[in-house]
Amino acid sequence: MFQNKKVMGVIFGNKKSKLLSLDEDCDGLLLPFSPSYRCIDFAIGSLVNINVKDLIVFVSNNKSRLSNYLSKQWPELNILVMDLSSFEEELHFLREDLTSTNPDFYFLIRGNIPVWIDIKKEEKNLLPGKGLKIKGEKDLFIGYLIEKKDFIYKFLTFVQNTGLKENDLINAWGSINKTPSIEVKNAYVENIRSLKDYYYLHMEMLENYILYDRYYSYVPIKAWGIGNFSSIMGKESTVKNSIVGTNVLIEGTIENSVIFSNVRIGKGSFIKNSLILPGNHIGNHVEIVNSIIDEYYEDNSLPNIVSHCFIGNENPLAKNEELKDFLFNGLTLIGKNLKIHHRVKIGGNCYIESYLPSAILKNRKKIEDGVWLKKDVGFN
Repeated sequence: MFQNKKVMGVIFGNKKSKLLSLDEDCDGLLLPFSPSYRCIDFAIGSLVNINVKDLIVFVSNNKSRLSNYLSKQWPELNILVMDLSSFEEELHFLREDLTSTNPDFYFLIRGNIPVWIDIKKEEKNLLPGKGLKIKGEKDLFIGYLIEKKDFIYKFLTFVQNTGLKENDLINAWGSINKTPSIEVKNAYVENIRSLKDYYYLHMEMLENYILYDRYYSYVPIKAWGIGNFSSIMGKESTVKNSIVGTNVLIEGTIENSVIFSNVRIGKGSFIKNSLILPGNHIGNHVEIVNSIIDEYYEDNSLPNIVSHCFIGNENPLAKNEELKDFLFNGLTLIGKNLKIHHRVKIGGNCYIESYLPSAILKNRKKIEDGVWLKKDVGFN
């Protein structure tokens, strides 16, 4: 079907999610086996395998950051990032542009969770107007193949009318139109629906390296990917039952944890049952247990988790009722681009939101179990 045919890729994510702060920036989730890739790259990799060169990515915020990321990661592609909040004003011009581009088909695919499809192997089963589902996920549409006229005049109208009102446009389209579906066999989909799913996916990899290796085989790694350098273990470091990404320097002790790429961990530091996402620089004599430290993408030449900090608690005494459907088992979540200052102690069942002004955390030496520190209203 795709031989000698022009296909345009279209990528959607959920409009909003409580899954870390990663969805706030429309970059999608990070996984440890993809050192410089995000979930949206899985979808793009699937499309590139059928020679897709033109793509549209629909987002609901932070358009500029995603545009910058995609232009650096996939410079060989023509990618248009569309903001749903201004979609109505741009719809007419978009239709004109698509008509002039003149693809034969549009391939719609999710970008907010890891979705990788060997489209060539599924080609004989794909028909325009049908949805794609994966075995075991009967309620999850992962994509569609749509003809030109249906996309330009029907699907875009649906997006215009539904866009900012609907959390999950991909599923909504299939449900509203009672779209027939086929079961995709040559695909990898990880339906991560919560912070708990995300955390335990990584803990499962620690116990089942074959599972980790299977995931790794689906990631569309490119030879010129950024940051794929060897990691270094210091003379006094210890790593037990853990996964370590690329370009990592470890001079402390790691147990039962996942250390993503481009992380530095200082001397005497101890990390257990935790996920440390890319870019974090953990100082000396820091203790982190039962926690997720979201990514840090500012200058990390100096520690952003400064020396002698304590984060997390294996046996917290309090929890926040507002967070009971979000946090679990005493987990503490530290948001994106945060600096935790010298000797700050943060308890268990805590949530420190992304991008908090540094002064707020600097003036708090102790944050008790169960605290939710928000950008707008302070402590809960």
